[in-house]
Amino acid sequence: MRTRTVAVWIFACSAVSVTAHAEDCRQYFGGQRRECVARNHPDLEAKCREEGIKMGLSEGRRASAGGLRPYIGACMQRHLR
Repeated sequence: MRTRTVAVWIFACSAVSVTAHAEDCRQYFGGQRRECVARNHPDLEAKCREEGIKMGLSEGRRASAGGLRPYIGACMQRHLR
C-alpha cells in the first residue's frame, strides 16, 4: 500500500511540474507563433504599444520611421529574450 501511495505521489508531482513550464513558441511559424506568445505573455503587446505611443509613433500611411507596428515587433522581441 505504501509503495502505491509513493508511486501516485511521484506521478502527481511530475505531472504538475510539466504543466508549469512555458511553451516554446520558436517552434511555430507566423500566426501560430503570435498566438503562442499572446497565450504566454498576454499583456506584452499592449505594453509595447503603449511605449510606442508615448514615444510619438503612430500607425498609418504617414507614420515616420516605420511607425508603430515595427516598434511593437522589436519591443516584443527585446522583452522575450
